[in-house]
Amino acid sequence: MASFSPEEVRANYVAEFGDEDGPIVHRLTDAASQLALEWRVFLYLFCGPQERVDVLNRASGLTARLIQNLLWDNVLLRIRRLADPMTSRSNKNLSLEHLVRIGRNTKAVDLGPFLEVIRNEISELSAYASKYLAHSDLEHALGSKKVSIVRKDTTRAVKQIAGFVSMFHRDVRDVQHLIMPITSADDEQQFLARLHLGNVTAQANRFSRVEKAKMGEWDDALKSNIPDWILDMDFRNYPF
Repeated sequence: MASFSPEEVRANYVAEFGDEDGPIVHRLTDAASQLALEWRVFLYLFCGPQERVDVLNRASGLTARLIQNLLWDNVLLRIRRLADPMTSRSNKNLSLEHLVRIGRNTKAVDLGPFLEVIRNEISELSAYASKYLAHSDLEHALGSKKVSIVRKDTTRAVKQIAGFVSMFHRDVRDVQHLIMPITSADDEQQFLARLHLGNVTAQANRFSRVEKAKMGEWDDALKSNIPDWILDMDFRNYPF
């Protein structure tokens, strides 16, 4: 399997679709891959066995909650942006609608009906992203109006967008394009494994310090093996 740098990939798209549309195809393909990657990480960390969430909470419940919310919010915003129209008033958007235009102009392939299906099915997700994330609609912020979302709808939307971009590459370029990026070292698993081992080590260290304190070895009991660049209390008290 050939491997290309990002610059080479972009150059290939420019050669195929021109100076204006080549970078658009490149960026939309990357956007779909990034969307799929972020949702894969979210599902792995927060929607698998309870033990995975327990590892995150033992390491830091607050940080785990922030990561959970930020990943889901960012995925919803990405979905909303990709489903935008090509133009909003005088503003041009990086939208999947460009792939419809490019497909029609280059190969007479009409992907428009497929995009409309996606837009209809993600209307609730788009409304949520608009009311709560892109803007802070007062009535929704105060709870007098509500838009609800569920995880399975987000998963379906991510699959639909990835499938749409794959369809473009298949029907317009005659290429089987893998949307989900292949990582080299099982990043999510490696991240969680190191957190788990860190939790185990932290528990052992706490037990050791307690035992040393019981024996009156206070210097060893109070000694920290955490480097100063982690224990940055000035930053914690006033980070900006």
